[in-house]
Amino acid sequence: MNSLKEFDGIEESKESSLIQQRKENSDQEVSQLSKSISIVKSISLNPHKNLPEQNALIGYSLMVVALFGLTMRHLFAKMAFFYNENITPFDLLLAIGVVNVPIFLILNIIVGTEINLCKYECKVRLTVFISCLASICVMTLMMSGMAMISIAKTTLIFDLNPLFCIIMAFIILRERIDYPSVGFTFGAITGIYLLALNKSSATDDEESSAFLGIFLVFLSSSIQGTIMVLLRMLAIYNVHFLVRPLYSSVGICIFCGLVYFLIPGKIHFPDYSALDLLLLFMNALGYTICLPALAMALMYQKSSHLAPVNYLENVFALLADFFIFKYTFVWTDYLGMGIIFVCLLIPAILKIKNES
Repeated sequence: MNSLKEFDGIEESKESSLIQQRKENSDQEVSQLSKSISIVKSISLNPHKNLPEQNALIGYSLMVVALFGLTMRHLFAKMAFFYNENITPFDLLLAIGVVNVPIFLILNIIVGTEINLCKYECKVRLTVFISCLASICVMTLMMSGMAMISIAKTTLIFDLNPLFCIIMAFIILRERIDYPSVGFTFGAITGIYLLALNKSSATDDEESSAFLGIFLVFLSSSIQGTIMVLLRMLAIYNVHFLVRPLYSSVGICIFCGLVYFLIPGKIHFPDYSALDLLLLFMNALGYTICLPALAMALMYQKSSHLAPVNYLENVFALLADFFIFKYTFVWTDYLGMGIIFVCLLIPAILKIKNES
């Protein structure tokens, strides 16, 4: 009888220990679930965790490299137009696409990035598609508007894009509006206006087409500001900086193919001379430098902070005009360049100093 009681006691203790163990396991599962939920919430509330440590010096340095590539594009495009009047902007676009598709494809393969967009989330695929389409729209609208209004007006209107970038970054990425930076941006626009004063306005058309040209350039400027935000989003989504340039180059090739078949006479690739091929290749190489550097810059600094650095491209282009095309500087050019440097260097130095 005593042995039966002892056996029942042992069984009860085993059952109680099993119940206690199950309860502990259940508590651990609940704790792990709560931790997982908190991690997901923290990622969704702070998506910038996917970015490397923010570094203003690296961001601004890479942005200058990107602007060097952009200036290279514009310089060799101008030389191509100068030496062959039959070259059109669509010839330049075709060269950019043809040269950069194999370059970025090989680079992606060497680095080992995932280039199959189907394996990315829907929001990533959508962002890549919209950014590539936006780049083609900017190029097309900019060239169309430039044909209707003067170069001076085109430059001044298009250089509003940093303001659009600041606004879109606040709306989409919740980047805080830095009012001193906005003030310096307006100051840099004043410098751009002074640079544009000495440019010829012989191509101005004050009829109805002028309004259309202003609208097209204004629209391209707003899209350009949005592109900066989209590139920052891709960095947040942890998309490698070489992926988007590949698809952008493919999109340009497709666009040029449609232009070639639907609008005859806009692309002249069967008639290129050796000099044309060289200039078109160098123009495309500027694109190769610009896009990856821009994407990397946006990994290390906010888009609204980097966008105003675009104004330096006008100074680079003016210096290229001086050394290659014998452009004559006037006092407004010196004053404009001085204002631009001051309005860009002060915010950059302050941000770098705050991070050090």
